[in-house]
Amino acid sequence: MSTLEETLSLSEKDLLERFWVHDADHLGFVMTPLFQSFIVPALDRGLGRAAASLKFPVPPSTVRIYHGYYYRSVLSPPQAYDHGGTEVTPTIDPKCSHLGEAFQRTVREEILPRYEAFEKATEKIETVDQAILGLQHLSRLYDEIFEIHMRVVLPVFAVQEVFEAIYLKQFPDRSPADAHALLSGHLNKFLEADRQMAEMARTAMAQEPIRQALMAKKPWAALLEEPAAFGFMREIDAFKEVYGWRVGTTHDFYQRSWREDLTPVLAIIRQFIEQDYRFERHWEKTVAKQKAALEATLTAIADPDDRQRFLEAYHTAYDARPIDEDHHFYIDAMLPARARPFLLRLAAWLVGQGLLGMIDEIFFLYADELEALSNGIRQSDLAQILDQRRLAYAEYQRETPPPSLGISPEAPGNSQVQMTPSDRRQIRGVSASAGRVQGTARVISGPEDFARFQAGEVLIARATTPVWSSLFAIARAVVTDSGGILSHAATVAREYRVPCVVGTKTATQVFRDGELVLVDGHQGTVTALA
Repeated sequence: MSTLEETLSLSEKDLLERFWVHDADHLGFVMTPLFQSFIVPALDRGLGRAAASLKFPVPPSTVRIYHGYYYRSVLSPPQAYDHGGTEVTPTIDPKCSHLGEAFQRTVREEILPRYEAFEKATEKIETVDQAILGLQHLSRLYDEIFEIHMRVVLPVFAVQEVFEAIYLKQFPDRSPADAHALLSGHLNKFLEADRQMAEMARTAMAQEPIRQALMAKKPWAALLEEPAAFGFMREIDAFKEVYGWRVGTTHDFYQRSWREDLTPVLAIIRQFIEQDYRFERHWEKTVAKQKAALEATLTAIADPDDRQRFLEAYHTAYDARPIDEDHHFYIDAMLPARARPFLLRLAAWLVGQGLLGMIDEIFFLYADELEALSNGIRQSDLAQILDQRRLAYAEYQRETPPPSLGISPEAPGNSQVQMTPSDRRQIRGVSASAGRVQGTARVISGPEDFARFQAGEVLIARATTPVWSSLFAIARAVVTDSGGILSHAATVAREYRVPCVVGTKTATQVFRDGELVLVDGHQGTVTALA
């Protein structure tokens, strides 16, 4: 076992001493050993440094990996904004008043220049020194970028918490979801990509040869053979240059981004064609509803001072809201997508040196093993170890990771499954987006299942990431096992104005694919109607 593998892996001792929670919202997928090696230390160091520099109250915690999944153990309760007490007087730090502008400046001046410097420094891998220096540069890059990541997102969470607290103080009979719905109607990079794909779908619908090519069994090959598709292909290339950093899970080195594989893009465009989806028509309704709700809310606040305090918190939170998704685009998706070409070059060099058998074996090495291998040190049983890890990775992907492990803290039972008087199955979660609808349940495991999802169905998933946003455009409702009011599923559901219940813990296990369910986004319940 590599030293790094031993450090990262959840041990029997860990299980006996602490309570561990699976963080499905942020890292809900199986991670390869190589990705674990960079992301876990970077997240921990980045959070600590950013919290210290911002003087942000973050509880100490530790992280371990179980079956490739990310588990965190919090060592003491967080000192977050507590608006469950009798009196709340939250304030917003003046430094948080222009977070949107500050984030764009951070992207231009700190994030993108670091990526470009890394790419320039790792253009060639022809010697041991170049290989080792490249790995060291990548480790530093992960540390620096995730310190920026935490420095960006912690104030965003804070200002949204403050706004929610002020809203609920004014309207104690309403829900947090009502507060966050007022922050919708703001474009971000993932919504921009959906808009762009919807426009390309409209283009294809207007030109029958292109539409037919997209509907073919192998759409990319059909487009290449269709003379009328030349202009459309240029649109696709332009789209890829801007938005092509996305992948299925938004993180791991192992997955190809849209820049390498346009199959997911063409599938989404085809889906938009089949559903006659029009982004602008939807977006106009979203913005109009948001403006009307804000006006009604302001009218209901009688005291001028209260209204002014409310508006200050609202504008600060509204300005920050796109960062929820945009930091995923520029960091969580873009960093591994821009690191992957270097790793592929390094793998090709190692294969050429006879140190690796296949290029993609690199993803199943831990970073300390990879550095040793680059120095020419190869374990005699490495091939067998890599085969075992590859098989384990495939097996773990088929698992449903337990939401928690280890010693459970003393607390009342919190089973989420209830039986209604009519003996129907019902689960309760967090109300994330209002609305009450019925629809066919479709349990989606990941991007490989996207083609099964049809317009008007209820999307049920363990968790969602930004690459899932196109499904929200055609979903009747969204239900997830994990997440809270600020999770990806909750935020995007409010943008698309679809009912959403998150944090159910067991929805993917309780409901059967294809059965009729009732989603109540007001009450935070999901009920089987069969």
